[in-house]
Amino acid sequence: MAALNSTQIKEAGIIVSTSQIDASNTFNNTGLEFIYFKNTSGVTKNINVTVVTTTVDSELYGNLIKTNPTTKAVANGETCLIGPFPVEAYNNSSGNVTFGITPYSAETTDSAAILYL
Repeated sequence: MAALNSTQIKEAGIIVSTSQIDASNTFNNTGLEFIYFKNTSGVTKNINVTVVTTTVDSELYGNLIKTNPTTKAVANGETCLIGPFPVEAYNNSSGNVTFGITPYSAETTDSAAILYL
């Protein structure tokens, strides 16, 4: 399991630097983070974000009902941002969000970055 660090997006801009990811990955979540994923694998990939609590009443986001997992299909050649992730719905007991990628192959170099404002 890859534990990914977050990078802040600043007014001056950033150049996104990605890290190789595994079939299952985690990052610390404050509710401001996004997953940045660029698919260069040759096939469509699914990013599956684990939902810990499916019904949440959040002051910030309102009444939320989430399906588990939250899934985004990313076609070959596409780049996507997924998030933000309300803490009440997505954080595990360690304050982390877990996400996976399918199909996963150790032979491909799937990579992602965690960005926040």
